[in-house]
Amino acid sequence: MPASESVNITSLRKKGRRFTAAISENDATETVTLHPDIVSAYAISAPSRLPREEWLAILAENDFKLAWERALATLDSGDNNSHGLKRKLRTKGFSAEIAEKVVAECARLALIDDAEFAKRLAESCLARGKGRREALAKLLRSGVPRDDAENTVNFVYSEGAELAAARRVAERKLTSLNRGSDDPPKRREKLLRHLAGKGFPFDLVNKVVDEALSGQ
Repeated sequence: MPASESVNITSLRKKGRRFTAAISENDATETVTLHPDIVSAYAISAPSRLPREEWLAILAENDFKLAWERALATLDSGDNNSHGLKRKLRTKGFSAEIAEKVVAECARLALIDDAEFAKRLAESCLARGKGRREALAKLLRSGVPRDDAENTVNFVYSEGAELAAARRVAERKLTSLNRGSDDPPKRREKLLRHLAGKGFPFDLVNKVVDEALSGQ
């Protein structure tokens, strides 16, 4: 919209919980969604005229309120970290600056905890029989910084925990393989591939497969 000294609010309509305002500046017109608190606080009505600088300040506060409501709804729907919440706000059309401010406020109020998010995500991977390589990839895809992701995975995937998870996976897979007609070398190959595909490290895979097949 071209710059001018003032903007005209030509219409204001209530739509659900929010308001839709038609804004005219010079020869350009646009439609803006306004939070009801903003309409009330600034006694916005139509038709009316506002200084452009005042209108821009109102819009910045309005965007924060709309983004804040969206963030709370997003947090209610499941786990989120800073990266994920910023991404979701950006996909809804909020600016990077507004998204950053909202996420910072969420962190200040302890509504999001990136360290706890990463820990829960790694624990979920372990419980589902995923090796540390798969867990690390999952955390990185979720926006956890690499150093934090590696430290979290190393903490959750202690040697005993990962070994126990690999043994459970091997036991389930071997039960399935034993129902087939494959000879021992083929069963071993399939079990190796299965565990490796789950993201377990090579030395641990060999150890677990040797254990699983020792009595066969």
